[in-house]
Amino acid sequence: MRLTSVRRRLTVSASAIALSTLAMSSPTTAATCTWAGGNNVWTNIAQWSCGVQPGSIDNVFISTPGSIVSISNINANAGTISLGSGNQLNITNSSLFIFNNAVTNNGTFTIGGAAGTADLRSGSGNVTFTGTGTIVLNDTAGLARMFSGGFVFGSGQTVRGSGQMGVNQTIFSNAGLISSDVNTRNLSIDVTGGNGGVGAGNGFGTNTASGLFNTGTMQAANGGTFVVRKRAI
Repeated sequence: MRLTSVRRRLTVSASAIALSTLAMSSPTTAATCTWAGGNNVWTNIAQWSCGVQPGSIDNVFISTPGSIVSISNINANAGTISLGSGNQLNITNSSLFIFNNAVTNNGTFTIGGAAGTADLRSGSGNVTFTGTGTIVLNDTAGLARMFSGGFVFGSGQTVRGSGQMGVNQTIFSNAGLISSDVNTRNLSIDVTGGNGGVGAGNGFGTNTASGLFNTGTMQAANGGTFVVRKRAI
């Protein structure tokens, strides 16, 4: 009787441990994180409706007109981002990783403008930008870069300024406007990952082999210069 009782207790204990482990390994649910409005830093959790700094699976909404959100001296993550008209998201000496491949941009992303390196990166796959907003690269005080994975710019998107687009096999599809428009400075587009880099099936355009597939407008204006790099074939 005593041995049976002991065995029973051990069985219950093992089951409890198994249930506890299963609960701990359950998938985390994505949060909706809405910015409260105003000018503040990304790391201020009081500004987010979700009560925490957004993570790699979370859906970020910055929709209150006149909001300025600053990412400075950190690595920040988001699943998706929706930036409303009249709002700004500024990245300085930091990296912002986008993991769930969708950005609705009706405002202004600014990358750079201060000392250090500022990056906007794909966390996984190709990031598609829709809406009627602007992405500004400003490398006048430090590096300003977009890279990793791929970027798709819809017909209403404008990418402008000076800096670097593409590092480490980045690919681009542009249906909007890409403008190198800062006097005496370069907008460098490195597509060595396409056109023989990543190979057919891994880029855009015919045979999905192009590292840079443009159906929109690419221009140099106001004394700015384009530098396009691709892998020699």
